[in-house]
Amino acid sequence: MCVADIVIVAKSCTPALREITQRALDTLRESEPLLDMHQILVETWPDAAPYAGVTTVRPPADCPLNYNRYLNLGLVAGTSPFIACCNNDLVFEPGWLTSNLAAFAAQVEIQCLSSKSPLEYGNQPYKPHTRFTRGLHPGRRVMTHLSGWCYTIRRSLLDKIGPFDETVAFWYSDCLFAAQLERYGIMNYLNAESHVQHLHRQSHGTLSGPVRRKVTAGSKKAYMARKLEILAGG
Repeated sequence: MCVADIVIVAKSCTPALREITQRALDTLRESEPLLDMHQILVETWPDAAPYAGVTTVRPPADCPLNYNRYLNLGLVAGTSPFIACCNNDLVFEPGWLTSNLAAFAAQVEIQCLSSKSPLEYGNQPYKPHTRFTRGLHPGRRVMTHLSGWCYTIRRSLLDKIGPFDETVAFWYSDCLFAAQLERYGIMNYLNAESHVQHLHRQSHGTLSGPVRRKVTAGSKKAYMARKLEILAGG
């Protein structure tokens, strides 16, 4: 059995986006050459050619944009005890997963670890993470403690919280995951020694203006209502 399933969500609809995904896959393999990882790519562009060396999951043709649904489809394609949930606009740095696995082994109560992004957009410090230099930092605040672009969980966590909530399509997907954690009293930890660079918003331009508004800021009302339901036990 592989030590971890690495689930990456991608939309390879342009050569530039395909290059970004390929860089993520290449740096993933280079970052942990001694670990047996099951690489699962959820490819959301129907006409995209497959990538070498990965298990490709293709959502049904009639499946609308929904980030957490894509993750849920990727989860069932593997059986490893740990799962990393990832965007495609990432650069994995050496030892990122080894560090997470060591933390999981040392503290069996930990269920979710987020990786630190030392840079964003490829060259700028990611300011919310600059104050975290070493160790584990508890918190569920999205984009500070909870890195929605790359977090690693124990597969057993899903037995407690169920699949990722699919109420919103894009923005606030990680916020609903944070609400699921809060509902069950489960803490996320930012691992300051697990480094994965996030390039940020590389696929936003593939959405038309009205659609982009609907699935980004336009989802806030639905998110807030669903968050209250989750915290109330719904």
